[in-house]
Amino acid sequence: MPLIVPAAVAVAFAPIRKLIRDEFARFSQVPGLIHVRPGYAYPPGSKPTPAIVIAVDPANLADAEKAAADLTKRLSVVVDAVAATPVEQLAAAAGAVAFAPGGSDFDRFLDRVDVPSFGPPRIGSYKPPPGLKLDEVADEMDVTLSASPEGGWPLLRQFLSETSTKMTVAMYQFTAPHIFEALSNSLSRSGGSLQLALHPIPESIQKGGVKKDDVYEPELVGALQQKLADRFDWAWTSVGKNGVFGSAYHIKVAVADGNRFWLSSGNWQSSNQPAATPPNVPAGYQRNYNRDYHAVIRHAGLAGLFEKFIQYDLRVARLEGPHGTPKPDLLVPLPEEPPSFAPPEYHGAPKVLPRKARRVQPVLTPDNYVESVLPVIAAARKRLYFQNQYINLNASGDLPGFEKLVAALLDRQRELEEVYIICRDMMASDKLDMLVALGFDAGRIRFQPACHCKAILVDGRQVVLGSHNWSNEGTVSNRDASLIFPDDEEVAAYFEPI
Repeated sequence: MPLIVPAAVAVAFAPIRKLIRDEFARFSQVPGLIHVRPGYAYPPGSKPTPAIVIAVDPANLADAEKAAADLTKRLSVVVDAVAATPVEQLAAAAGAVAFAPGGSDFDRFLDRVDVPSFGPPRIGSYKPPPGLKLDEVADEMDVTLSASPEGGWPLLRQFLSETSTKMTVAMYQFTAPHIFEALSNSLSRSGGSLQLALHPIPESIQKGGVKKDDVYEPELVGALQQKLADRFDWAWTSVGKNGVFGSAYHIKVAVADGNRFWLSSGNWQSSNQPAATPPNVPAGYQRNYNRDYHAVIRHAGLAGLFEKFIQYDLRVARLEGPHGTPKPDLLVPLPEEPPSFAPPEYHGAPKVLPRKARRVQPVLTPDNYVESVLPVIAAARKRLYFQNQYINLNASGDLPGFEKLVAALLDRQRELEEVYIICRDMMASDKLDMLVALGFDAGRIRFQPACHCKAILVDGRQVVLGSHNWSNEGTVSNRDASLIFPDDEEVAAYFEPI
C-alpha cells in the first residue's frame, strides 16, 4: 500500500498553503529569512500543530521570533520561526534554496493524498553475481563489537594489524591518513595484497574540521600504488544514472586473509574513525566525530562470501567504468563551536563476545535488504529502537520497497509504546514533517549530533547493523552491507545501552 497523506492532514494545511501564496511579501521581510513553507510547529508538551514555518539564519532567530509572533496575530494562524538546519544554511549560501511558494518538499508531499502519479526511478543496472547466495549462517564464530567515536579505531587498527596474506576492501570514502598508514604498513610487513573497490568521489569535496588533514582519494590511491606495486588491485565503481548502482557505492566492508571481516556504518575517514582514543580526546569530541557501529567476525564462510561479492564488483567496475561524478550522500556542515557537554559516558569500547554458535544473516543492497529487514521490524512485540542518519521520503512518491519499510516502522510505532527513533540533527526538517503527516509520533523521535550509524534493535534479541541509510536508493539500489543477528541477546545487550 503506497504511503499517502491522510485527507484530513491535506485539508488542515490547505489554508496555510494559500496564506503563504497570498502573503508571501510579508514573509520575505522577516530578518535572516532562508525559507518559508508549510510545516508543523512542535510546542513542548503538545501535539504538533499545522503552521507556517519560517526558517532563518540562527543569528537572526530572536528577531524572527518577534516577527513570527506578530504574523501569528495578524494572520490568525501559527507562524513558527526556527533556526535553519545546517543543510538549509549551506544550500542558501550556494543560492540553492527555493523561496517561492510551493518550493519545499513538504509542500509537494501534501499532494500525495492518493496513489502518487510517479515516484523516483530506480537507478542502476545491477545484476546479482551468478552462483552466490545470501543465506543465513548458523555456526560457531568469533564476534567483536564496537562503536565510534570511542572504540571504532582501536578495533579497526587491531583488525588491520593482524592481516598476513591479503585484504579485500569495499569502501564509500577512504581518506584518513592514520588508516592508510596502518593498512599499508601491515601489508608491507607481511607482503600481502590489497583489492580495493571505491566509490568515485569527486575531488572537489570540501575538507575541514576533523577531516582537515585527510587525503583526497586519488592521492591516497597513488600512494598505495607506489607502496604496494603489483600487489594492489583497485577500481572506481560504477554508479549513477548509467551505472551499475544507484547513487553510491556506499558499502563499508573489509575482508582479511579470507577468514574474517570488518563491517561497519563508518567510512575510513577521520570523522568516522577518529585516531584519538578516550579518555584522551579533544574538545567537542562527541559532536565532531560520528556515532558509528562496527563488527568484526571471524568465520571463513561469511568472510569468503563478502569477498566474492567485492571481487565481483571489481570485475564489473573494470568493464563498466565510473559514470559521472556523483555527489556525496550528505552535506557536511561548516565547522562550528561545539556546545558544552557533561563528561561523556563511554559505551563504545570494543567488546569480545564468547565464541559460540550464532546466527547471522548477511544483507546487501541491491540484493536482499528489504525482504530481510521487513520481518525483523514486523516481529517487534515489546520494543524497537531505530537509529539512522535519516528517513528520507521523496516528495512525489517512493519506491515500493522503501515504502514497505517505512509503513512497517509506522505500524510498529502505532501498536507499541516503546518504539523510539533517532536520526541525525542534519536531517531536513521537512522530512520530519512528512513522517508526522503520515502518523508518526514526533514525541518519540530525537535528533543526535553526528549520528551516522544505521541500526535496528528489536525486543532485546534481534539486531540489524550496517551501512544502509533509509532512503529510496539506500534501501533499494545502492551497494550497501548490513548484518542481521536474528536471535542474539549478547549482541543486543551491547548496543541497547548506547
